[in-house]
Amino acid sequence: MLKVVVFVNEREVARAHLSNISDLADISDYEVQMNERECAKLGISERGIKGEILSHKRKQTVWALVEKAATLWMRKTGERGDELTRAFLARRKAEFIAGRLPLSDPITAEEIRARKVYEENDDESH
Repeated sequence: MLKVVVFVNEREVARAHLSNISDLADISDYEVQMNERECAKLGISERGIKGEILSHKRKQTVWALVEKAATLWMRKTGERGDELTRAFLARRKAEFIAGRLPLSDPITAEEIRARKVYEENDDESH
């Protein structure tokens, strides 16, 4: 079983349990249970989903499975990140796949500042 727990500061706000139902085959299927806990400061209400991830190649980074779980959550709940964040993460993923970005590299303070400046400029243009 893969368990992902998300904390904001010291408060748990989300959890996912992914259970392999294919006897750890190279191509595996997973039952998924996910929930978010209510957090008024973040605008999150209590809710949960169940679903499946099918035909996942096990012999790769675990983050590929986490990405599929996050995608399942977004699809089932109708939630979407903002367009800028999606584009930023897509670029980081492409750099990682191309071998130009190690998995261990965190998002830098410079990238966060650049994103903030972009958002502030975008807000001023509306």
